[in-house]
Amino acid sequence: MPDQVRPTYSLRQRLDLIAGGMLFLVALGGCVALELARRQWQDTKLLQVLHEQERSVEEVIRAGEVLGTLRLQHQTLDPERITRVREGLQRLTKTLHTLQRGGTLVLSEDRLFQVKAVRDLRMLHRLKTAMAAVGRYWAHFDTLTGGEAARSLEGLVSLQQELSRDAQALRTFIQSLSTEAEGRSILAVIRASQLQLVVMFSGVLLFLIGALLHRHLITTPLQEIADGIGAMQRTGQLSKLPGRYSNELAVVASGFNQLAEQVEEQKRRLREQIVELERLNAELDQLSTMKDDFLETINHQLRTPVTSIRECIGLIRDGTLGPISDEQQPFVRTMEENALRLVNLIEEALDLSLLKSGRRPLQRQADDLTALLRQIRDGWQSMTPSCTVRLSCATLPPVYMDAKAIREVMDHLLRNALRHAPSDTEVLIEVRARDGVVEVSVHDQGPGISQEQQARLFQPFTHIQQPEAPGSQGSGLGLAFCRQVIERHRGAIRTESSEGHGTTFTFSLPIASERFLFEEICHRAEEEAGYEEGQFGLLLAVPADAGLTLPTAKEMIRQAELMLRRHTHRGDQFVWLDDLTFVIVAVTNQAGLEAMGLRLREVLRSNQLNVHLASAVFPLDGETPERLLEVARSRLIEPHRAGGHATIDPSRLGVS
Repeated sequence: MPDQVRPTYSLRQRLDLIAGGMLFLVALGGCVALELARRQWQDTKLLQVLHEQERSVEEVIRAGEVLGTLRLQHQTLDPERITRVREGLQRLTKTLHTLQRGGTLVLSEDRLFQVKAVRDLRMLHRLKTAMAAVGRYWAHFDTLTGGEAARSLEGLVSLQQELSRDAQALRTFIQSLSTEAEGRSILAVIRASQLQLVVMFSGVLLFLIGALLHRHLITTPLQEIADGIGAMQRTGQLSKLPGRYSNELAVVASGFNQLAEQVEEQKRRLREQIVELERLNAELDQLSTMKDDFLETINHQLRTPVTSIRECIGLIRDGTLGPISDEQQPFVRTMEENALRLVNLIEEALDLSLLKSGRRPLQRQADDLTALLRQIRDGWQSMTPSCTVRLSCATLPPVYMDAKAIREVMDHLLRNALRHAPSDTEVLIEVRARDGVVEVSVHDQGPGISQEQQARLFQPFTHIQQPEAPGSQGSGLGLAFCRQVIERHRGAIRTESSEGHGTTFTFSLPIASERFLFEEICHRAEEEAGYEEGQFGLLLAVPADAGLTLPTAKEMIRQAELMLRRHTHRGDQFVWLDDLTFVIVAVTNQAGLEAMGLRLREVLRSNQLNVHLASAVFPLDGETPERLLEVARSRLIEPHRAGGHATIDPSRLGVS
């Protein structure tokens, strides 16, 4: 970023440094604890060795005292006991040497213990003193028990007294060694504990420093950024975020600020483009209106002179104005055909323009397509004796359509088929119902249409080029008109053709089932709601008493519909889902639908009609008719389950 100062330590580096310091202190504390445990174990073993030596010294001293007493009494000394005393003194001397220089000690039960050389001066002094005391005691013991000992009683008593003094000194020195070792162990524990406390205190201090840095470097900036974003969400206006920190969060804030500036710039440009588009749309609407008015004016202005021209041509053709020769007859027919073509072209252009602009609304309703197709077949058959127009149609359900517009579609398709069909051939109108729609196909045995022409067949002013039949082209607007009409019916139109094998045009129309009528009314309400608050609602009505007989329930729900129609607005639509369920669709918001529901429930209650009403609002409760119906059904059933009333069978709701 150009306005950003590069930090010496980034936020990540600082956090890594703090985390590394804490890990170091944790590792140091662990090492100190391990070292303390090791030293305590060594000191424990050393004290165990010294205590064993104390017991050994006591045994040696007691044995020496017994031998000294026997010597004074001039009794025979036990050689085995003398050997045990000397072995004890030898082990003691070896142990003291090992403690002084380091090595391996053999404990009781043949356990081994590795010791290091003593470096403490006081401990070394005590070890040397103890070894000297052992040496003196050993020397006096050998003198007392040897054959060259003093023979006088006074000498033996004096030697016994020296041996006792040496024994007491040896006992004192060994005990002082144990005391010194125990003191050193306690001192080592105290020092290690102090070091652990220092490490723990340092860790706590570092943690507090890290917490403060975390608050200063992360929490506070993030809170400021979050507050800034929240202010933007509340006000709907982009503003700069604070970026006074020299770390990664400042980079984020700076990037966000630059993005906000770009968004503001894009919004400004978008507003300008919207204004320009609104201006262009207004101009386009004006031009479209002018075009429609122009076509309508042309239609009215040209209809009279063209009609006059056709009448004059008719007078010439009939010989009213005088006889015409056989050579003149083809020219008269050509003039009459072109005049008729001109009239059709003007009318088709006007119809297509009005249909696209919405100025020609379709009056759709459930109607009998079979009867309409028979009328169309009979009319075209009477006008075209050279071809056979056959209708293949089984019994059809009612179709949701504008009969006049569908008649015009069939006229265009049959006109095209008969124009290109050879003489003495059949044009077949085939009708079949499947998957909720009725498909109508018009098949001829003409030369067919190439794949290239099929790709742009339904575009305006597209002519089917047939070299074998020059001059048979139409206006190029008929199929475009057909496509507009069928798509406005929520259907589809397609063509199937191959050169030399005829052409089939097929279009579909929706069957006027209860479900389709409900969806159609919902779509129409959604279009109307787009000009209001964008919401519409529905009220689902079913009999409340599940114990009623079917005829009684039907009669009651019919009475409820008649009663509610009197208390609803003209624009509210009623549609039946089955014999026991109907829906009221109203263009209103949630508050309006709730008020409407309360009012209609009171009407039903005052007329003693036990009918339940449940509501759902678009788009709050759902964005499709199926979802709205599902929500209304759930609200219809669940409250009565909780209240202990008879539940309503979902199969009677007109929905699965």
